[in-house]
Order: sequence, then structure tokens, then C-alpha cells
Amino acid sequence: MDNFSRVIRTHTLTFGGQFRYNQLTEYNGGSNGDFTFNGAETGVDFADFLLGAPTNYSQGQGFPSYGRSRYVGLFAQDSWRVRPNLTLNYGLRWDVSRPWSEKNGQLETLVPGLQSTRFPGSPTGWVFPGDPGIPSTLAPTRYDNFAPRIGLAYSPSSDSGVLTMLTGGPGKTSVRAGWGKFYSTFEGATNFNEIGDAPFGIFYGSPVPPQFVTPFVDRGTGNIEGQRFPVPLPTTNTVINWANYLPIGTSPAFWYKNVLPYTEEYQLSFQRQLGAATLLTASYVGTQGHHLMSSLEANPGNPALCLSVSQPSQTVDGNTCGPNKENGVYLPVTGGTINSTRGPFGPNFSSDGYFITSGKSSYNSLQLSVRQRISRLEFLAGYTYSKSLDNGSGYGEQINPLDQGLRSLSSFDVRHNFVVSYDYQLPFDRLGGPSRLVRGWRLSGITRFSTGLPVTLTETDDNSLLGTSSAGQSPFPWIPRISLRAR
Repeated sequence: MDNFSRVIRTHTLTFGGQFRYNQLTEYNGGSNGDFTFNGAETGVDFADFLLGAPTNYSQGQGFPSYGRSRYVGLFAQDSWRVRPNLTLNYGLRWDVSRPWSEKNGQLETLVPGLQSTRFPGSPTGWVFPGDPGIPSTLAPTRYDNFAPRIGLAYSPSSDSGVLTMLTGGPGKTSVRAGWGKFYSTFEGATNFNEIGDAPFGIFYGSPVPPQFVTPFVDRGTGNIEGQRFPVPLPTTNTVINWANYLPIGTSPAFWYKNVLPYTEEYQLSFQRQLGAATLLTASYVGTQGHHLMSSLEANPGNPALCLSVSQPSQTVDGNTCGPNKENGVYLPVTGGTINSTRGPFGPNFSSDGYFITSGKSSYNSLQLSVRQRISRLEFLAGYTYSKSLDNGSGYGEQINPLDQGLRSLSSFDVRHNFVVSYDYQLPFDRLGGPSRLVRGWRLSGITRFSTGLPVTLTETDDNSLLGTSSAGQSPFPWIPRISLRAR
């Protein structure tokens, strides 16, 4: 970062810029195979293991990935001393953060209804850099990310009247206010989590509960899913047997309309000096997060459709839909065939997620502090009353696929927080003796009292029939966040 500043009478001008070129090289060999037992058969996961009744089988194979990203930022700011007791700060920043690309174009995304021309046999919706409207970065690089900011610092100068009783006179009180817009960059995780997805590697997740001894055979129907491994690294002219990759699952896609995340931050604070050794501060501090990077199920199940064939009497062959069976094939007694209950990408995909900038958050707080010095004792005490809300509290936590804007308490919300730090110079020097021995002894510490964090409950039985188990970076499906709080 290069910064330059110049003082011109009452103005202090600062400007600068930054450029970054990022490379992310990762070697991912995949996995040799994993079974999941969650009690779907007997209600007890270990009993399912003893019976050889897994809920899911997964196996993966990947190739090296060479991620690339660039960032450019420019800013200019002026600090204007309008009067001896009033200073204004204002500035503007311009951020250009290029989404991640891969040197060999080995990325993919999901776009409903779009057919790939780079790999013509690809399932509809599974597209790649070079396809119509799909740049090397999957989402476009945006050049309209301008971030203004403004602030002021004011000290009332009244030395008589009622106002003086409140402010204490010149130099005893200050008022500060500010607002700013701040852009972030795209996480490298959005790149390396796409390694090994079809056809640049393969991750297989059984569409329905498999057999234990032969995991590529469905336990309920005996249907053979086919052995998928090993797979070659394709080129544009390679004829690909897409049947080996279907259904495509656990393959997160960088949404093709993503924009750069940003926050708006603002505060208003009052400081008042009492006497020569006491300083009181009261502040309102807030933050609003917009377009935050989140995880979202791209191909959820339709619960109503699943329930329509959930009883043996509702199907021709007695094969029924239920938890973790969104990708099954069902024959309703009313006629026709249901090839998976998922949409909008249908039976060629199981649970897949978007890296999508649909997250939003808000934080509001009252912050109080007092700094005091009494002879040899100095302490700083602070209290914060705050509330934080969001629709996804961090990397890997899925947002609600039925209502993306629905918010609840953040998983890191702390309503009350009181902290006091103290430093006391011990009076050993008053006892006499060599100064190197008796001077400089201090007793200091930090004490904190706060309310607990909300309790996050997870449930993996898929009773919602949405089938979101593989859309996020954590091994948990989306569930409504329950705002319980530890005490």
C-alpha cells in the first residue's frame, strides 16, 4: 500500500492505492470412500452400522487447481479543519475485486435452463467458463464499487450559559460522528471448494441409501448406479460419458450474478471530561452488511411432491418418498413418473449449493466507558448492550432456501458485555530500600462479565424433505436457527 499526504493550510490530503495478484494452488486427491450412518433404518446410528444399512456413501477424485484473483483499490481523503473546534473528514475509495478464476478453466456453475457449448453433453444448467454469458470468473468483474465515507469531530466552545453546564466549557466535551461504506473481497474458498467437480474430477454421493458391501447398488431397489472411478481429466474435444457423473451432488457453484460484499458502518459518540482524571464516553455504533457471501441450496426437494408418494398406497410398486430420498424414482397410482422431487435442476443433480452473495446482517449497540485515574490506580470500564441479526452467521452456514431474507440472532450475538481493566502501582517504594528493588511493582488485570452465546441446534434427519445436506461447507443441512441463549 502506498499512501501520500500533504498539508495545505487547513486541509490534509491523503491518497493512495493498492494492487494484489493472488494465486491459490491446491492438490486434492479426493477420498477413498466414506459411509454415513444416522439411524434412518432403525432409529439408532450404531444399530444401522451393525445391520450394514448406511444412509449415504461418498467417494471423490480431483485434479490440481490453479486459482487466480486480482484486486485494485484507490482512495483519496481530505481532513478539513473548518474551525479550531470543528474538523471534517471525507473521502472516497474505489475497489475492483476480480472473482476467482482457474488457469485452465476448470470451474463450473449452475444456471437454470442454460446448455453448455463447451461440453455439449453436460446436463442442462451445468455450465463452464467460455459458455454463453459465462466469463472465466463465472460472475462478472464489477467496476462500480465506489465507497464514500464522511466524519466530523466537534468540541463546543461555549464558556457561559446553560450549555457550559453540560459541556464543562471549552475543550471538555467532544462530539464525533461518522459513516462509511466498505467493500470486501471474494474468499479463496469459493475457488478451492469447486475442485474436482464434474467433469474435472468427480464426487459421488449415493442418491438413495446404498448397500454396505456394494455401495454403488441402491439398497431399496437393487438399482446399479455404476462404478465411476477412476476418471480422466477431459479436454474440450473429449467425449464425456456424463452418466458416470450423475446425479451431480456436493458440487458448490459460484453464482453467476454475484456482486461484491460490503458493509455500512456508522457511529455517534460523546466524550466528556470530568475533572483532571476522569473521561466518560457514550456511543452508538452500528453496522449493516449487504450481499455477504453465503451458502444456499440450489436444487431443493419439493416437500409436497414427496408427501404425495410417501405412503405405499400412493405408489404402484410400494416404493415411497421420505427423508433423504429426494432423488428417487416414484410411480404414483394416479399415473406418470416422478424422476426426483428436486428442482429447478431436476434428477441429474442431488444436493448442490450456491456460493451466493445473498447474506445480510445488522449490528446495533450502545457503548459506555469510563476512564479514571486515582492516585496510583488507573482503570477503564466499558459496557456494551448490543444485538446482531443475520441470515447466515459464517462460512458454511446455509441460509433459508424458502425465505432467503429471513433473519435471526447471529450465532456470535452477545447481548450484554462488561469489561474492566485496571492497573495499580504497588506502594513498595514507600517502604524504603534500593529503588531497583522496590519501584515499578504493579498489579494489573482484566475482568469480564457477559451473557452467553445463542445455542445452535442441528438436525440431520431431513424431516423437512428439502434435502439440503450437501449444499454448505459444514456437514449439516439447513435448519431453522433456534434463538436459545446460554446463561
